[in-house]
Amino acid sequence: MASCSYCGREVSPNAKTCPGCGEEDPGSGSVLVGILIFGFVGLAIVGAIISAIVDWVTEYKREVILFLITCGVIGVGYVLWKKKKSDIPGPKQTTIPDLGPNYFDATEILTISEWFIKVGDHVEEGDLLLTVETDKASVELLALSRGVIDVIYYPAGSQVSVGDIVCEFR
Repeated sequence: MASCSYCGREVSPNAKTCPGCGEEDPGSGSVLVGILIFGFVGLAIVGAIISAIVDWVTEYKREVILFLITCGVIGVGYVLWKKKKSDIPGPKQTTIPDLGPNYFDATEILTISEWFIKVGDHVEEGDLLLTVETDKASVELLALSRGVIDVIYYPAGSQVSVGDIVCEFR
């Protein structure tokens, strides 16, 4: 015989309602007690694990801090390593520079009016590469180093912004 979880009366195991109080599923109290006991045991185990981790960290504080710093440095290095090459302008990439307020605004759209080179051409430092225009100004961009033009990303007439990579050379 089981007891009703609501009124405490003896109830047969097959009964659907308690004859004393009329509550449905009168034997569910034993399930509830089991869940509560299991929950408290689980909390005690989790508490013991957390306590052991805190004790270990307290004892090995310096090593834990060095480990976390090392993981952070490795993580930052990995992110920078995985960054796409085209996201980081290199010495062999030409970008639209921010020439300041005298020429054009950093958010302004520019138009490539003319290329003075083509893929495969050899350029020297200071050679004229292209001309970009806005409604206010026209600016000529020069090669910052020497090499052979490998890729031209935007043909004449294309619209670009400050910071866009327009060509690469090797």
